[in-house]
Amino acid sequence: LSNEEAIEQWEKVRPFAGVLPPGELGKLIVSEIRSELLDMIALLPEPLKNLSNGTDIDGTITFADIVSSMRIQNVQPDAIVRIRYKRFNESLVLEPWLELAILTLITAGAYYEAHLVTRGDRSGQPPAHRHFALKGETAEDRVATARVVISCVEGMHSAASNEAPPYFERASYELGADKMKKAGAALERDLGYSAAAAYVFGEFDAETIFSEEATDMDYQYLGVQKPVAPEGRAKLYADHVWGAFGATTIAKTGSGGETADEDGADDGN
Repeated sequence: LSNEEAIEQWEKVRPFAGVLPPGELGKLIVSEIRSELLDMIALLPEPLKNLSNGTDIDGTITFADIVSSMRIQNVQPDAIVRIRYKRFNESLVLEPWLELAILTLITAGAYYEAHLVTRGDRSGQPPAHRHFALKGETAEDRVATARVVISCVEGMHSAASNEAPPYFERASYELGADKMKKAGAALERDLGYSAAAAYVFGEFDAETIFSEEATDMDYQYLGVQKPVAPEGRAKLYADHVWGAFGATTIAKTGSGGETADEDGADDGN
């Protein structure tokens, strides 16, 4: 399969991914970004470059005490591949992470890996590739790991259903890594890109947002025990997500996508 053929197949599956508009407008955009897409697809293992070689897998899982029907689209043999024509940030791994957990549950612990390819984090940077799998040597182990992922998402869903938790696409990743200075710079970018985040938090500076203490309700939403020492709300939610991600995944390979420094520019999503 040539890369040109892979792009043609990516065009066919793009309506499922929702990353480009349908019809002639979508084709025009693809023609303009073809070179960049070639570089993105080239990062995938050879057997996975056939982007239309997958099948949809349906099943049910229990989410928030409700049995829900789920469909994971375009599942390749032993892997899911997600190409996102978006500037890289670490939070983009969370979608395939959840998909991987759902797929694991509806297949009773079958082993799959996830590949995510995005644009570089800044103009002129190479594409980013993240490749990971859920932890577990056996099907039973992988099911248990997948349930940890679902539990994390259930907690965030509970919080977001009641109020706006201080969780941010870029800043929360830096908070989870205890990089406070970078978190402050990332927060400015998050508020600039997200109208919803700006609506709720735009009147506050990073110090105010990061210093707010977690409430009893925050711990109740997330289903975790309140510690003796006070804890920041934003740090609590960041650790909830990124702690779960780190505890449940095995990094395979990856390249690119280095987070921009505090003075780095980003030319868009």
